[in-house]
Amino acid sequence: MKKVLITLAIGVAMLSATNAIAIEVEFTHFNGQDESRAISVKPGEEIKISIKDTYPDAFSYEVGGVLLKTPAAPARAGLTIDQKTDLTTHTISQPHDPKYGGYIVKVLLKDKAAGPVKVAIGGGKTKDLSETTFMIVVEQRVWDVDFAGAFTISDVTDPVYATVPRTNEDGEVENVLIRDSGAEDSQSLGLAGMIHLYHVDRPQWAWSFGLAVSDTSETSYMTGPSYRFSDRAAVTLGYQWAPVDRLPAGTNEGDLIDDPNVLSSLDTRVDGGVFLSFSYSFIPGVRGFFEKPFKGAFGSTDASSASLPTATNGADDNGDGNDATDPPPPPAGN
Repeated sequence: MKKVLITLAIGVAMLSATNAIAIEVEFTHFNGQDESRAISVKPGEEIKISIKDTYPDAFSYEVGGVLLKTPAAPARAGLTIDQKTDLTTHTISQPHDPKYGGYIVKVLLKDKAAGPVKVAIGGGKTKDLSETTFMIVVEQRVWDVDFAGAFTISDVTDPVYATVPRTNEDGEVENVLIRDSGAEDSQSLGLAGMIHLYHVDRPQWAWSFGLAVSDTSETSYMTGPSYRFSDRAAVTLGYQWAPVDRLPAGTNEGDLIDDPNVLSSLDTRVDGGVFLSFSYSFIPGVRGFFEKPFKGAFGSTDASSASLPTATNGADDNGDGNDATDPPPPPAGN
């Protein structure tokens, strides 16, 4: 039983580990078209923007309508690059600020006088790699989930039955069925997979759901409120439903037992009790199966008037040594 439960907990941890913390957004520069993406994030999450099939040597990258300035490249009149060997992926990280409803990503030529970059696509043909604008529409996520492995303590235990010999009035020895309470466990210990559902405004409180599978493929379910000590650890107190042993139909405590094998194959029934669990999430804030049903509302973003945050790339626009104090760029579209 422990081997199966440990496998379940490890499986939950592996499923959690496959979900990266950063929100990934991909665009393809070489398509030659403006693109937009819609994502769901919560405050403080990192947005990783990947621009595929681009050429960083000839282009700079801007988030939030602010030009990510880099040292000006020399004029490249008539520059031609190869699609297969020169185009690459440029990634920008942008932490999400909840007051913004979207982000504008601009791919701008470092040397505008040189004109578009020519990309050799084979067969003696070329295609222009020009300036492009991408837009990300942000939906504010208000619910999130963690997948976690948990150690559980429960009041749900199997009853223990036994037969004891008794001499009747005729002097014959009979086997009487009894419940041996002294041999029963007071609590049961186990491992389970837990899902913690919480609101991002009150992340310390969550409603949790648990699942455990025994070595006989019997499944138990648990649910209850949780207190999250951090993004990873939580304690849950709730109610559990689990299958427990029971006597065969028609057999009761105190019955005389003629067949000594009557207790070798017991049936099961569902019983309930209080449980306490301690869980740990290896990767917090998992987005997945529960994301769509709990999406929050989001507003529109006016690209011409929104003041959007900028991603830092080491450029200092006003020479004071601090990117944060650089003056804002002109509104998008200017």
